[in-house]
Amino acid sequence: MEKEILEILKQMQKEQQEFRVELQGVKTDIQGIKEDVKGIKSDIQELNIKVDRIEKKLESTHEQVERTAEEVTIIKKDLCRVEEATANNLVDIARLKANK
Repeated sequence: MEKEILEILKQMQKEQQEFRVELQGVKTDIQGIKEDVKGIKSDIQELNIKVDRIEKKLESTHEQVERTAEEVTIIKKDLCRVEEATANNLVDIARLKANK
């Protein structure tokens, strides 16, 4: 009977040692995961900074496009006036030639 109890205790001790080894592996895995998460957080911070820069550039570009569109509208109006003046001048030239 004592022999059986001794065998059971040895088996329990062996299983406990195996459990400790497995637990150490799990701890190592968790530490690796923690380091990965830390790296991911750092990457996210860098990406957020880049996104902020892109948003600022986009806003600036949008403002420039708006200004350019306004300038194009003004130029179109001016061109229309030039075309009208040219047409009037052609009419005047034709009249002058006709009167000559």
